[in-house]
Amino acid sequence: PTALNLTLNWSATDVDPLAAFSLFSAASYTSSWALLTAGSQTATSLIVSGLDANITGEFQVGQLTSVPVKISSFTGRLTGEASAELKWTVETMTNFSHFELQRSADGANFSTITTLLAAGSVYTYNDAKLLDGNNYYRLKMVDKDGTFDYSRIVVLKAKGRQLEIAAIMPTVTTGAATIKVAATKDTRATWQVVDTWGRVVVTNTQTFVAGITNMQVNLNGLAAGVYTVQIVSAGETVSQRLIKQ
Repeated sequence: PTALNLTLNWSATDVDPLAAFSLFSAASYTSSWALLTAGSQTATSLIVSGLDANITGEFQVGQLTSVPVKISSFTGRLTGEASAELKWTVETMTNFSHFELQRSADGANFSTITTLLAAGSVYTYNDAKLLDGNNYYRLKMVDKDGTFDYSRIVVLKAKGRQLEIAAIMPTVTTGAATIKVAATKDTRATWQVVDTWGRVVVTNTQTFVAGITNMQVNLNGLAAGVYTVQIVSAGETVSQRLIKQ
């Protein structure tokens, strides 16, 4: 077929009988929503006719409302291995209350990480604790009467650490242990063993090659207790616990 007809039904008790609904579309869930067609409406249905049979993207039913704030841009950029800057610019604002910047690990379940009151036209926020993998951001834009709307979604992917401690074998030792260190590229780093009082009792510097490096740690001569193995590189520290019997 070259055209599609679509009918959406609901219970008359579920919606305001005076509400006027329309069909909106977007190229993807990270894009801005646009009015596709108003269609024709009854008390319990929305009828849309003549849709292009080849149309693709995301679709939702909603209401055309007067938006209390209009943003001209919403962007994000990585500023470090695990940090990012979010920035948005306001074009117009009327009777507007505040922004809630929300973040999600899966693009579906969001939580608010900060709230910024309406003040000025340019807003920025530095997220210093990125989630591993993809970070999905959106703005919840709240009017003074409590109504709200959402912005498009911005996706940033954390670069991840250059070094990780993949394993310690054994984790309880009478003297020696092997530390398996995973590196994304050849990295020069300092490693150290720290006791429970925060004192560095063993330290060394070496190059960890891309892939897995087996690092040998010798605790002979040290008192029994709990120690922390730390690897420091480019201002980033990874650590794991090691027990000496």
